[in-house]
Amino acid sequence: MMKACRLLALASFAILGSLSAADQLSDVRKALADGLPDVALYRIGLLGDAASGPDALLLKARALNALGRYDEAVQTLQAGQNLTDEAVLVLARAQGKTGRLDEALALYQKLAADPQYATEAYLSQAAILEKLNKPARATQLLDDLAKNGPLAPELALKLAEIRLGDGNPAAALDLLNGINGLNGDQLAAQQYLLAKVNLAQGNTGQAEKLLSSIKSPSSQIAADVVTLRGNALVQQKDYSEAERVLEDFIEKSPNSAALDGPFLLLDRVYAAQGAASGAELKRWAADADAPGRAQLALFFLAKSEARNSKIQRSRELFSQFLQSSPPGSQLANEASIALAQSYQAEGLYPQAMAALQGTPESGRTGFMRGVILAADGDFRNASICFQQASGDPSLKQSALVNACISATLAGIPRSENKAWQELASLPDAQTILRQVELNEGLLLAAQKRPEAGPLLERLAAGDSAEAQRARLALAEWQYAQLNIKQARETLKPLLVVSNSPEREQSEYLAIFLEDTGDASSEQESLRQAEAFLKAYPSSQYEPDVRMKIGELYFRRGDYLGAIAQFDTVAEEFPASPLADKAVFLKAQAMARSMDPRLMEEAIDTYEKVASGSGALALRARLAQAVLYDSLHRPKEALGILDKILASKPSTDLRSRVLVEKGDIQFAQGASAPDQYKQAIASWDQVAADPSAPRQWSNQALAKMGAAYEKLGDAQGALNCYYRVFSQDQKGEPEYFWYYKAGFDAGRLLESQKLWKEAIAVYEKIAALEGPRAEEARNRVNKLRLENFLWEN
Repeated sequence: MMKACRLLALASFAILGSLSAADQLSDVRKALADGLPDVALYRIGLLGDAASGPDALLLKARALNALGRYDEAVQTLQAGQNLTDEAVLVLARAQGKTGRLDEALALYQKLAADPQYATEAYLSQAAILEKLNKPARATQLLDDLAKNGPLAPELALKLAEIRLGDGNPAAALDLLNGINGLNGDQLAAQQYLLAKVNLAQGNTGQAEKLLSSIKSPSSQIAADVVTLRGNALVQQKDYSEAERVLEDFIEKSPNSAALDGPFLLLDRVYAAQGAASGAELKRWAADADAPGRAQLALFFLAKSEARNSKIQRSRELFSQFLQSSPPGSQLANEASIALAQSYQAEGLYPQAMAALQGTPESGRTGFMRGVILAADGDFRNASICFQQASGDPSLKQSALVNACISATLAGIPRSENKAWQELASLPDAQTILRQVELNEGLLLAAQKRPEAGPLLERLAAGDSAEAQRARLALAEWQYAQLNIKQARETLKPLLVVSNSPEREQSEYLAIFLEDTGDASSEQESLRQAEAFLKAYPSSQYEPDVRMKIGELYFRRGDYLGAIAQFDTVAEEFPASPLADKAVFLKAQAMARSMDPRLMEEAIDTYEKVASGSGALALRARLAQAVLYDSLHRPKEALGILDKILASKPSTDLRSRVLVEKGDIQFAQGASAPDQYKQAIASWDQVAADPSAPRQWSNQALAKMGAAYEKLGDAQGALNCYYRVFSQDQKGEPEYFWYYKAGFDAGRLLESQKLWKEAIAVYEKIAALEGPRAEEARNRVNKLRLENFLWEN
């Protein structure tokens, strides 16, 4: 059988070889006309020397274009010289597909002089100018043609489409009504655009009638029609019907080359409906019989998973998409940027930069590099990336603004800040520069840099929109600096302007400024918070305000009121970064209620936080252990603490857990004296750790002293107490356990009638000017008077 196949292949080669070059080229053209570019390419490969001729190269490029191998098509034709207009057209199409828009535009401009190709040349120029974010030039190009006489139908249709995009449906309607003698795809395109006009004018019924009357549309028109229908349903907020229409079209058109639009809109519909299952996307992505649809489904499935917070799965899918997608394609670039954004959002900056490697340089990739570098604190190089990205017209202003701010944060003076100079030359430059300075002030404030205050103060002068925003930011800055009185004064003018855009945020900040900790300010803060929720029922600040109300109730001992507020945040705002904290605080309020039923329920509530991977997970575990101890279930409490220790927590949390473990063991010592030794062993792990915070090591030593006293070992106790108050108190002092250990040591020495030694201890702790220094001095004087101990 294998031999027969070889003979057949040789026979085919012999037959082709016997044909003239002209006949062979004719066969190639026929294969292309029959829609078999792969056969055409195979036949070109059999041409031998004739394959390098200009006609063969042109046919090869056409076949490569048809197969989507645009880079190879460009290489094929760029090698030739004195290209015919047809070859120039094929080259221009390939360059457009590979993103070489400027080169393609130059070729189409050249072709516009050839009547045979003029219509496509002008259409393509207009399309490229729109992609380059130059819609005005695209419109002007077709307007100029219209002045010289009637436009060709395709050009008139394109100009009508532009008019619609410009928000001028009446002008589009005039153009469409002036086109006659259309059939096939042109007639379908006209009806499609007329439907868009009617939708823009609110004539939904007429639009539906036009769309349903389109017969035998091309794949592109069919996709445009279903996308338009989907958009109309989205405008009516009928998302379920829009989803059905789009999914039905994609399902029944597996090999359509125009599925981009329907997929893009379907993705918007999924996003609008919240978390979608992605079942259809998963099925289409696995369908090897429709590779084009599978690729698109894979891309949008990755986006959907990212939106549903399945970050790792999303990254895997984007990586899988990139492995099978032609490098340099628009979706491949989008996938690379999405992957980079995903890593950047988690602070994985090296991985984010690696995701962009191999992606063609463009304004968007340069901008993304700038974002990554700025987030990583490399403001100087971020400024360079943003400056380069400003070459993209669609990104120019935002890129320059970011370049300017990054340069400022990098310490580059205004005189050397190129972005600032370019911004200063733009129309409405003063407004833009004020906004830039305001953003600089906000970022400097976020970084807690001292220069933020003076900059915001300067910008807050006056009554412009930027000045009001600066005043609000200044009040927030002063609040962060604990300058509450000044923050209130700064905020006051914003609270009397009823129509200020900053009014809501100002009232929100006022709630926190009002609370100074005393009972009257707590009551007023609570009143303002409740009034805020009534005035702004859909405010983005509602979770924060409810958390503040919960905190105020908690501090007043109204634990049931606090529980209600924390519960509302957790239930109604599950995506909020405060949701986890709300559950944690709800459990704390339940535990504080001293109601055994609520305390038991609090353990389960803590579990919701502890079983997650959030920052509060281990603290929730610790809280569970404390609760178990309060409910006289020490065995369960100790089991949880040991699990926390096994997870290798931070030094601070490890110290806290060991101290708590020792406390539980110490409490059992009354009935099981050996537990005092166990407690000492737990506390000693903290006392022996040089990295343990002073508050924990001092506490551990003081409690070890108490345990030694219970065991009757006065010397061991005294040694532990001494280790606390003999330490140098450099840096921020720790008063509570320092003084407690000192007074306990003094008490122990007094009980042994060691008056001089006790006085020495009290004098030592009195030397540290703290809250109990005077008490220690009084104790010294009392002991001297009572025991006649006076120094000469």
